[in-house]
Amino acid sequence: MILTLEYRNCCFAARLYGQEVKCLAYADDLLLLGQSPVDLQDNINSICGVAALAGLRFKPSKCASLSFNYTGNKRSIDDASFLVAGTRIRNIKGQEAYKYLGVRVGLSYKQDNTEFFQGITRDVKLVAASPLAPWQKLTAIRAHVLSRAEFLCRNSHIQKRDVADLDKTLISTGKRILNLPTRANVNLVHLSTNKGGAALPHFRALLDVHAISHVFRLLASDDQLTSDVAFAGLRGVVRKKILRDPTPSECAEFLNGNKAGDFARESGDLSTLWSRARQAADRLFKFIKFSWTFNEELGCFNLNIYRSPNPVCVVPSTAGLVARLLRDDMESFYIKQLSSLVDQGKTVEVFSQHPASNHFLQAGDITRFCDWNFIHRARLGCLQLNATMRFSKRNPKCRKCGYVRETIPHVLNHCKPHSDAWKRRHDAIQNRVARAISSSVGSVSINKKFPGIAQTLIPDMVLTKKSGEVFVIDFTVAFEDRLSSFAKARQGKIDKYLPIVEHLRREGKVAHVDAIVVGSLGSWDPSNDAALAQRGVSKKYAKLMWKLICSDTIRWSRDIYIQHLTDKKQY
Repeated sequence: MILTLEYRNCCFAARLYGQEVKCLAYADDLLLLGQSPVDLQDNINSICGVAALAGLRFKPSKCASLSFNYTGNKRSIDDASFLVAGTRIRNIKGQEAYKYLGVRVGLSYKQDNTEFFQGITRDVKLVAASPLAPWQKLTAIRAHVLSRAEFLCRNSHIQKRDVADLDKTLISTGKRILNLPTRANVNLVHLSTNKGGAALPHFRALLDVHAISHVFRLLASDDQLTSDVAFAGLRGVVRKKILRDPTPSECAEFLNGNKAGDFARESGDLSTLWSRARQAADRLFKFIKFSWTFNEELGCFNLNIYRSPNPVCVVPSTAGLVARLLRDDMESFYIKQLSSLVDQGKTVEVFSQHPASNHFLQAGDITRFCDWNFIHRARLGCLQLNATMRFSKRNPKCRKCGYVRETIPHVLNHCKPHSDAWKRRHDAIQNRVARAISSSVGSVSINKKFPGIAQTLIPDMVLTKKSGEVFVIDFTVAFEDRLSSFAKARQGKIDKYLPIVEHLRREGKVAHVDAIVVGSLGSWDPSNDAALAQRGVSKKYAKLMWKLICSDTIRWSRDIYIQHLTDKKQY
């Protein structure tokens, strides 16, 4: 059908930056152009004829036309009507708009998305007030409400003020669903579920990400016409800025937000896609380090994203990854910013390391409602304890043992009245791993003593493989106090049981020592994966066991906390 128009000599072609455009096509949508009403009707008839030969038929109710004259720098809409398959179609007038590819467009239509985002905000509140489970609410908001808003953000120009109320609503809703107090840091709401957050986006930042992504995809388009028109449009904007023909490298500097030299002057021009991308880059530079460059050899624009530890250079063939990479870097910034907080940021570096630590956020698997209400507050240090309550004049001492400060690490890991619960929590992890090791791998001994070794050295588990290889394994539940806490806990166990390994090696055996470290707030140490694989635990079951162990640990820690407050045993 498109070729029919291309080969029609009489077919009108609009000239856009020196490029002829006879029609636009996307999927099953066509946009036809005509120099006059008669010319456009001829094009419509030609297309309908070709479609009929292929057994296709256009639906007039979904079609629309726009007919206008442009004389003396003035546009005027006329009342010309057009027929599609013999049926009159709608003619767009004045301030009217037509929804094309999900976005409302029109000749004099002024984009105003206030009402749309007010509807999105209202829907978020309705879902939050529904009787769904907390994790179901988050899934419903993301999948059925915010997906509509993100589509519009990707394909239309949205004002920041349009999404201001939505951002506030998402933050308050996210905190309420996660059972967080108002003083809790908002970054946890924006983190993805794999990182321990609610995955509710910050739309003001998301608009900037999509602005950069949209511009890059235009310049890197596989369609030569699209990329040529985009580059010509960019050159035209930069030309007005520096008052001369720019080089491609200067166009890249413009997109980077360069304000030195020729770029320092105000162009005084209207807002364009390119100027908005320039402003978006300027705002995002506060969170993400990236830069536009022009590859002279290949004749294309690249986007360098300076990620740590491995920088990424996005080339035209991977243009679809721009938004994802920028959003990932935004998430890394949120984690870094949250971890810099003395009171609320101790644990985020740890529980965001492995998806097993946050498996319950997607579907609430193996998680009680009371555990859900406990874990997010605990991870941000917002539990009601004597030493953690803000603006409280309470004595910070522990109500159970009299320790100088009643903090979350103290209650969950150091308050001795809870030693029985600690042991049960520890044994729950140990028993799951012991059951996961098949008898075909070897024999497992629990709390085995070694003759000739100090009686205080009793490892939790000893695996003797059929090959004679011996693995000494100990389990520990450490509090997630920065990344170093797990490394210290693991090394401490290895150093403690190293004499046993040396004793076995002197006897001519091949022996190893390792530890399984789990956070008291349900964080899984990534180093555990290799340790389990060496012990013969299958990958398939290991993925389930991670979740079971993390959920067990959260359950026990919650019960310890409640017992600490109420003196009522929870197990």
